[in-house]
Amino acid sequence: MYIITDELRAALKEPLGELLPDAALRARLKSGGLRVCAVGDECAYRLIRSGITPEIVIYDNMTKRSAVSGEVSRTLSSFCKSPQRVKNPAGAITQELEDAVKSAMSAGKGCILVDGEEDLATLVAMRYASEKWAVVYGQPDKGAVLVIGGARAKAAADGALARFSRG
Repeated sequence: MYIITDELRAALKEPLGELLPDAALRARLKSGGLRVCAVGDECAYRLIRSGITPEIVIYDNMTKRSAVSGEVSRTLSSFCKSPQRVKNPAGAITQELEDAVKSAMSAGKGCILVDGEEDLATLVAMRYASEKWAVVYGQPDKGAVLVIGGARAKAAADGALARFSRG
């Protein structure tokens, strides 16, 4: 299991990719021919509501440490009819979560419902995303972050994961 350090927690508050407002993100995703992995409830909800269909959704039914709204919950439940359920505590990445994300990336589709916290799954998605993938996650109160998969994303994820403590 990877366990985040206080130093790394502060560093990860900075976007790992391109911070975009919703309209610019939609335009990039619609024109880019990329497969989409959405990490986070609000992020996935906004993509789905705007007509973008993520191939992978990783969510936990929480946003900003509170339960998502009924509309977000209904939309994600309808979109993710039978999600794979995994446990992952806050501030950590379990092997179970990493395996689920890796499997979904290999299959090219999937919904993963996390019992705990999904935020750090972004790093795992970046690690396994090829150049054909866009990993998208929310940056609270600022917009969404777009990370194009490939060697650069993998190197950034691996660099961050190397700074976690292991438990």
